[in-house]
Amino acid sequence: MRILYPMIFILFLSSCQSFYPAAKNQMSPQWSPLELEPFVEPYELRIDLIRQKDETSNGQTMSSSDRSYHPLAVHLGNGLILDRSMNLGLSVLELFDIRPDIDFTIYRESFRFSGTPPRIYSREGSHFETYQEALLPDRQKVDYTDSTIQITSFLSHETIRQEGNAWVRKSFLVNDKMIELPDTICFRPLWRQCLTYQPGLVSMKRNFSVREGAQGWSILLNHQRWTLYRVGESFYFINNRQRGYRITRDNNIIWVESNGRLLWKYTLVHRANNIL
Repeated sequence: MRILYPMIFILFLSSCQSFYPAAKNQMSPQWSPLELEPFVEPYELRIDLIRQKDETSNGQTMSSSDRSYHPLAVHLGNGLILDRSMNLGLSVLELFDIRPDIDFTIYRESFRFSGTPPRIYSREGSHFETYQEALLPDRQKVDYTDSTIQITSFLSHETIRQEGNAWVRKSFLVNDKMIELPDTICFRPLWRQCLTYQPGLVSMKRNFSVREGAQGWSILLNHQRWTLYRVGESFYFINNRQRGYRITRDNNIIWVESNGRLLWKYTLVHRANNIL
């Protein structure tokens, strides 16, 4: 028993260990100011920082699943995006310095579950496609015309159009929109689910906020507070115990890890007409 108590204490200390360095005293020179801009992201090329969950019940047990991405979103700067479903993430294209309207091919490898086949994201001209080998069809296509974005997947088809200051998404079962007003973007205008901008702060009542600081951005979502900052080529998204995510770009590769555990690897294999 005398030996057991020190061992328990050591395990407790290791569980509280900080995985990631604290933000430096000065903001990274590559860090851009906070902004609030409408953003359409149909590719689902995002690194999850906070992914919302949906719970279902069969009468006996509860299960949860990742909430689907929504293509209507806002861009907050430095690749940070928040979509209409309140999923918060970083744009992979922006981390790779790729404009969304040029040709590219990106492979994503998962280290969460062994044997998971890679997912491929590819755009050529006005056509984009993402797919992953699976028993059931796991393929999504995006096609651009002059005024419409068409998104097609298994048993699903939807369109997105800009109509003045509104972005309208329509499908067989869905008809929703995002509206831009001065210093305000509303995901659900009738419900007053709106983000407002003032210098150094973007907020949605008590549901969400991003505040600029001397060392990084303080983010509140799901009643939890996080800090997003950059050190060198790495982005850090951490809680007050310095635990969370590190996203690092190494030339044509992006590594995503959580508390020392590798989760994803994104490889840029083609951009425009140049093979890397």
